[in-house]
Amino acid sequence: MDSSNYAMVVNPNPADRLHLRERADKGSQSQGKYYTGAPVCVSARDGEWTQVIFGDWRTWSYGYMMKRYLSFGQADSALHLDITAMPQLFSKGGEMLKVYDEAQAVSGYTYHHSEDHNTMKVIGIIENDWYHVWFPATGEYGYVRQSDLWPGNG
Repeated sequence: MDSSNYAMVVNPNPADRLHLRERADKGSQSQGKYYTGAPVCVSARDGEWTQVIFGDWRTWSYGYMMKRYLSFGQADSALHLDITAMPQLFSKGGEMLKVYDEAQAVSGYTYHHSEDHNTMKVIGIIENDWYHVWFPATGEYGYVRQSDLWPGNG
């Protein structure tokens, strides 16, 4: 896979999270905070900022991240993701988990079975109510209410 259009969030302290900004400006509103290991598609690079895209065809989310906190892929090679810093969380309510197309949504969701969300990784936190999640096995993205999950073992 040619990964030259991809990057991975890399913070010096993996417990920290990187802001996804609305504009290429530290004072711009944060659209969420993302963990080390979160994969992003690179849309444009300009100075110390990179325009990035998270998500799949249902859940596009884009903004700007500081270039110094991203590890960029190389042409004609694979980007080696390190997903160990992303929390592993599990559903509180049993077998099915609602995964929404947008944060703050009340509709536009799909159900994921327990075997699907057992591999789900939290890539970011949107405000204090939502998680931006990624399913590495399928490449799908979505949003889950924090209240629907409980901490796992990782």
